[in-house]
Amino acid sequence: MKNFGFQKMDEMDQQITLRACRAAWVFLVLALFLWEVWELIQGGDTNLPAFLLGTQVVIFCLAHWIGRARAGDDRVKREVVIWIILTAALVLFGVLLALGV
Repeated sequence: MKNFGFQKMDEMDQQITLRACRAAWVFLVLALFLWEVWELIQGGDTNLPAFLLGTQVVIFCLAHWIGRARAGDDRVKREVVIWIILTAALVLFGVLLALGV
């Protein structure tokens, strides 16, 4: 991989990359949230920004939990159960709203 310009990062490079990824992620979340709010105000279709925002949060959480579980963190199981309960409650609330109950 060195032929392509890839090499093992030292700690400083890892921290810089982590901060850059975090800044890009925050920008993406804010942009999708603002897009969602704008579409709601305009009365338009909000499916795409809501789907993208929800999907990226789920992917981030899953990747974070998998990494922590591989490192041996025992709190991950409890957090996943709480997350599943909250997600089920939000889905139920969304279904009830969609049905007009």
